[in-house]
Amino acid sequence: MPRKLTWAEVWRRRLRRHHLLEPTPRDRMLDVVGQVCAIHAQIATSAELSLGLRVRDIAREDVSRALWQDRTLVKTYGLRGTLHIFPAHEFGLWTAALRAKVPPRGPSANELEAVPADRRDQLIETLCAALDGGPLTRDELEAEIAQRLGPWVTEAAFPAFGGQWPRWQLGLHQAALAGLVVAGPPRGNRVTYVRTVDWLGPVQHVDGQIALREVCRRFLDAYGPATPAEFARWFYTRPAAARELMHSLDLEEVDVEGWQAWLPRGAVLDAPGRQPSAHLLPQFDCYVVGGFPRDRLIPAAAPVPLQRGTAAPFAVVLIDGVVAGLWERRRRGTVLEARIHTFERINRSQRRALEQQAERVAEILQLRAEVEFGRVEPRHHL
Repeated sequence: MPRKLTWAEVWRRRLRRHHLLEPTPRDRMLDVVGQVCAIHAQIATSAELSLGLRVRDIAREDVSRALWQDRTLVKTYGLRGTLHIFPAHEFGLWTAALRAKVPPRGPSANELEAVPADRRDQLIETLCAALDGGPLTRDELEAEIAQRLGPWVTEAAFPAFGGQWPRWQLGLHQAALAGLVVAGPPRGNRVTYVRTVDWLGPVQHVDGQIALREVCRRFLDAYGPATPAEFARWFYTRPAAARELMHSLDLEEVDVEGWQAWLPRGAVLDAPGRQPSAHLLPQFDCYVVGGFPRDRLIPAAAPVPLQRGTAAPFAVVLIDGVVAGLWERRRRGTVLEARIHTFERINRSQRRALEQQAERVAEILQLRAEVEFGRVEPRHHL
């Protein structure tokens, strides 16, 4: 018989596994990144906040130092083709899993037309060769590749994000997913790229199937209980491949108030806390990105935009692990103005907990907090 759980137990467990109930010591920052299956880094400030809210006594400069000086963290295109931060010592694990996974579909006609198969390897080799001299900005890299391969690589040929990508940009994504290229130190507000071997040195080889099983196990440990379909959505793979992968692990089925899902066998559960928990999470926080099922994480009281697929593009308030509001921040000199809105009334202890969260957000950004409660409109991050 499946072990029976309540939703309160599920949310409490996930908060604990995400180091949100009790942030971990600063010397374990790399462990946290690995345990939550990487930090979404499409928005740099969101990545800094996601880490700072899980790790005690760090600020944005600590994340920056780990990325660009110590090189213990690495930023690259990862899960679902978006920018993520990984522990550098696990780079081989994650890239092996991404290479070994079964993609949800084959290359589209647009992708094949933009970079034909017979020119793909040439483009990637040229891109890596262009980076041989060190970090290059996007414009510099494009100019180098165009000089070597001709103007066809700069032609806008692939629809993406409401516009058109040049052909070489597809090559950049493919080189990154192959583990050949990673993000380099920014120049002001401009990103740069470097060859992985120059930035991290030799990368440890990891068998693809071993890597896949480890990534799936970690997902279930941090985001479980979950189903194969949910892992498939998160990892961007085929549901059948996700089912086969989960069947290869030592799991146990659980029943959460009538919903069947899976956890690693013997997973420890927290009893629901007596005191309600309250958190502020930035846009694209991994807890929300990997949180399933959506209709349980995002209640009917939430505005309609939050219920369209995922609430990830919004900065959200969590009460007891469930999306319960929105918040926004603005910088005014050395002050961070934080405005918090909840969908339902909260009590005094919850209000104080959210004020403390806003103070921690300001501390991570090395500012001073001013907090108010009031209406926040559900504005997309773009």
